[in-house]
Amino acid sequence: MVMFPSSSRLRALAACLILTVFSVHAADNLRGNNISPSAAKSGAQSERRSEKVGLTQDRAVVALEGVISGYQTVDYLVDGHVGQILTISFQSSNLASYFNVLEPNADVASFNGAMLGNSYTKKLSADGGYTIRVYMMRNAAARKEKASYTLNVSLIE
Repeated sequence: MVMFPSSSRLRALAACLILTVFSVHAADNLRGNNISPSAAKSGAQSERRSEKVGLTQDRAVVALEGVISGYQTVDYLVDGHVGQILTISFQSSNLASYFNVLEPNADVASFNGAMLGNSYTKKLSADGGYTIRVYMMRNAAARKEKASYTLNVSLIE
């Protein structure tokens, strides 16, 4: 006689599997970049460039367009002050590209687009430079895929 797990047991097993996959995925991307130690050791080409985003009271919203390929990343640097509201939306031609947000003096992303989606809004709790990092997931980067994207950034009082 074959015994099948009850529906509650099956749901628990499925939830365990989902959590395992999610945690592995999260660990790969939590640091705020897309380059794994194994990719770096294998000689994968990585290139990170930075651009300062000039937001002022007269220019509180900006649309940034770009293209990344493979392991390339782009860091957009935004100077923010306590109490301002930072809003970001992201659209890309490649479903494997995302953005993360790193707060001032942080090594770990406070927002991970791969896990949390393509939009971000937060009232800033610290003065300093916020980094918006655009990157490609490792599997797509290894295939040298390209992504053209638009990043809409606003910073208001």
